[in-house]
Amino acid sequence: MKEDQLTFDPQTHIYRLNDVPIPSVTQIMQPLSRHKYRDIDEETLNHAAERGTAVHSAIEFYDRFGLDECEGEARPYFEAYLAWNRKYRPKIISNEQPTWHKHLLYAGTVDMLAEVMGKLTLIDFKTTATLNDMLTTVQLEAYRRALDTQDPYHPIMQTAILQLKPDGTYTWKTYKAPDLEAWQTFTALITIRAHIIKYGG
Repeated sequence: MKEDQLTFDPQTHIYRLNDVPIPSVTQIMQPLSRHKYRDIDEETLNHAAERGTAVHSAIEFYDRFGLDECEGEARPYFEAYLAWNRKYRPKIISNEQPTWHKHLLYAGTVDMLAEVMGKLTLIDFKTTATLNDMLTTVQLEAYRRALDTQDPYHPIMQTAILQLKPDGTYTWKTYKAPDLEAWQTFTALITIRAHIIKYGG
């Protein structure tokens, strides 16, 4: 049997499983994110997204190759990551890992999977000024459930947000796993998305 293949086009932000497009966690969560960011102009959001991408890339290159090449606006956020790394000494399993849910057929990219203080932990990096549990709990649980369908023998013991700040400090916030409320919300969003698509929205 041919092995399933997940691909991601960074230009269009489209995931494909065996060449068939499937929705991303971000797309499914749009009703929540639109509500959260409804009062923020698009230019500000785009700038924040670009900064976040730069920080994510710097972290990945550092963890994989030991390269410290982060400069400019992203540098203080990267310094915050280095401070967290020195304190917690994570045993990193993967960076920027694309994954998909084998049954519900959605996809996403997990920022980091690591053993932290002896616990297998799914970590998402944030460079936003504030954290919002309405979004983060749902996002983390969606990723966690997807990974569990790929490897049910190594269950994720906790999820976490590592918020990196422009002053070089960080906030480390862990969440319970599983999170039934977050999962119910995410599956409701899947149902809403399917209903909109069915009726031509």
